[in-house]
Amino acid sequence: MIQVMQQAARAGGEVLRQAFGSVLNREFKGQDFNFATEADHQSEAVIIKIIEQGLPEFNINSEEVGCIDKHSPYTVVIDPLDGTHNFFFGLPLFTTVLALQHQDQTIAGVVYHPILDQMYSARLGEGAFLNNQKIQVNDQTEFSKLTISFTCNYTTARDKIDTIQSAVHHKGVGRFMANWSPAFELSLLSAGYSAGMIVLESELYDFLAGKLIASEAGAKITNIGPDKDTTRTFIVSNPLIHSELVSIVGDLLK
Repeated sequence: MIQVMQQAARAGGEVLRQAFGSVLNREFKGQDFNFATEADHQSEAVIIKIIEQGLPEFNINSEEVGCIDKHSPYTVVIDPLDGTHNFFFGLPLFTTVLALQHQDQTIAGVVYHPILDQMYSARLGEGAFLNNQKIQVNDQTEFSKLTISFTCNYTTARDKIDTIQSAVHHKGVGRFMANWSPAFELSLLSAGYSAGMIVLESELYDFLAGKLIASEAGAKITNIGPDKDTTRTFIVSNPLIHSELVSIVGDLLK
């Protein structure tokens, strides 16, 4: 199953790679700052075609087209372009993302960065990998040297974001990073490049695969709300700083 998902992610990513840097039309999705491009739809079409050929009995839940219900307990959740703003404005920080769920549990995930040709992947209980090499979270503990990532929804209140950022800076964290590509940021954490991430009201498509990859790489996760894979607000980090990070921002996320 994961081989089909990787094939689909790579094919969708190739569409994005070829379109990157082109002038593309935008299609707004409810708010002035939330939009899709032609490349979102083109990548999505390629991905869905491969999934329907390789996993024909599985449901599909894709960010742009919505749900294709085949009455299966398995669903492939697709974000054909995570980091649309970055892509549109010429920043090479975007990915194609696929997660496989059995009912409400994520059992496989892939995140593909087409510019770097990096394929992050995980299957439940089998570890996390970058281009088939096993990866794990880092063991950093000194807050002044840590990089902590942050992502939120387009509708998240600005004052809430400011409060969280202020709390993290007050602790003396070395770098507070927001790249607006949640799946890629979770993958960076999984490979040890950052130490933690605060996810606030993110979209399902953006985090399911990355959340599994991080967990399989040894990260600890605290869900703020229902304790399940689909919880949209959570804190993820290496185990050594997790309790302290939760104590800093946990209450601010509720």
